[in-house]
Amino acid sequence: MTILRISRTSARVRVAVASLTAAVLLAGCGGLGPAVDPANDPAPEAPIEQDAGGNDSQDGVTSEDQANLATFCDRAIPLLTPVDRDFIGSDAQVQQFRDLRAVAPEELDAIIARLIDHYDLDVSPSDLESQSFDNFPEDVQEAALRLGDEVNARC
Repeated sequence: MTILRISRTSARVRVAVASLTAAVLLAGCGGLGPAVDPANDPAPEAPIEQDAGGNDSQDGVTSEDQANLATFCDRAIPLLTPVDRDFIGSDAQVQQFRDLRAVAPEELDAIIARLIDHYDLDVSPSDLESQSFDNFPEDVQEAALRLGDEVNARC
């Protein structure tokens, strides 16, 4: 029997991460919030046991679901990390959003698509005003905050 573990973040850590996410966004640092440090993540709460047929069983979470979530998190976490101003609105940053969209859950597709459009069309590494979160349209600010919340909740 193989035991896989899912890491869960305590409520206190989630509140702190959410607060820092908002602070980073409002400061216009280009990330969607702070990166989560796996070393500071509390101990896993519940193992997932795999039956002889290869199907995992804990609340219907399969190995494939876990792999998809891991891939999503691997691509999302860099978007939470503050970046240099010359990266904000760059082709490389837009590509990070595209890479995330390719593996994101369907319910996040429209949010990520809106962010791709904004960073691709309206933000420039050479225009500091375009990089300021305060200057983003309200729907883009909401999309960024929602994506940050979703990443923090899932990863």
